[in-house]
Amino acid sequence: MRDADVLVVGAGPVGLTAALALVRGGMRVDLVESRPALESESLAATFHPPTLQILADLGLELHGHGLEARTIGYLDAVAGDEIRFELAELAGETAFPYRRHVPQIDVCRLLLAELADDPRCRISFGVTASGGVTGNYPWVFAADGANSGLRSAAGLAFPGTDYAGTVVRLICEPRGFEGWDPVTYVVSGHQSVSVLRLPDHVRVIVRIDEGTTDPECVAVDAANLVLGMSPRLRGWSCYRSQRRVIETNVVDNLIFVGDSAHVTTTRGGMNMNAGIHDAAVIATALARDPAKVEEAAAARLAVARDVLLPRTHETLGNPSARLDRVRALRSDGAARVEFLRAAAMLDMVCWP
Repeated sequence: MRDADVLVVGAGPVGLTAALALVRGGMRVDLVESRPALESESLAATFHPPTLQILADLGLELHGHGLEARTIGYLDAVAGDEIRFELAELAGETAFPYRRHVPQIDVCRLLLAELADDPRCRISFGVTASGGVTGNYPWVFAADGANSGLRSAAGLAFPGTDYAGTVVRLICEPRGFEGWDPVTYVVSGHQSVSVLRLPDHVRVIVRIDEGTTDPECVAVDAANLVLGMSPRLRGWSCYRSQRRVIETNVVDNLIFVGDSAHVTTTRGGMNMNAGIHDAAVIATALARDPAKVEEAAAARLAVARDVLLPRTHETLGNPSARLDRVRALRSDGAARVEFLRAAAMLDMVCWP
């Protein structure tokens, strides 16, 4: 395996995108994943317009997969007032004026199928990349997640903080959500929940206090109160959110991308999308001119530090105040388009 040009560590959406961009650029790639198969636990599902463009340019068109999300809704549950934004307003700026809601595992399977057909890529599951292995490659893309072993081995800090509270993801039957916007933020006073529709289920995201002894019941009660309905529950899971960014994403032959370089709140699905952007931009730069890699990597790190983390952090502020700011956009066309550009991450990546 040592005659490859690049080693990619991690077969999540970020590592798979990096590998695909590299082979599309004519490079030979070894892709290793420590798990025995694709990761199916993550429930990320939002793919933003520039991400759809990147994947399409790499030969992976998601048309027909998942649910096409052309509107974003903000619902004031107290006043019964709904503010709807049409992503079609971005049609002049992108060929993909919509989000696509597709389970991450489905996109990973599609990426893996693309790579399996390319003789320049060798894929190995159940393989952990040690320092001894990574030293045998000119370049290594570390896409091994928020708990990156390669980052730890390199002695790199991951400064930041944990967000207070627990995030509970409720998987609900779609009945009762007919006619809802594909993504809706529901606000009731100082409480809010996020609703994400997919073809066969609905995800309701609730943030509750840390240390709650029965997070499922507390989250269900909070969701029912804010939504004004009691959706039928299929399942649930909970997790903690962090806000962290690496201080440098290139060390010797190691390039850190995605969660190994930055993590933030999952609201809006921006961190995964930014990781895919990292992978595509830096891998393409490497394939074109290795001398430009550090410049491309530094630009991506600046996006994470100066745009991604502040923007996602802002979404967790006072829900009522945010609703007031969003409501004011109804009568301001220019500000509304700028808001949609930011929500669509169009200002977070320069591609190709």
